[in-house]
Amino acid sequence: MVSAGLDTVPANIIFGIGYLSSAHGQEIQERAYQEIQEAYPNDDAWEKCLVEE
Repeated sequence: MVSAGLDTVPANIIFGIGYLSSAHGQEIQERAYQEIQEAYPNDDAWEKCLVEE
């Protein structure tokens, strides 16, 4: 019974990566990238992420 949930996380990660590699997943990635660029126009998203957190 304890081992019943052990495969759910890896399976969801694999499914998510697989979905992001599809045509629709590419659109999702592009939209996410554009929204990040709008929020951080100076390409400082990584630095802001580390400093603000």
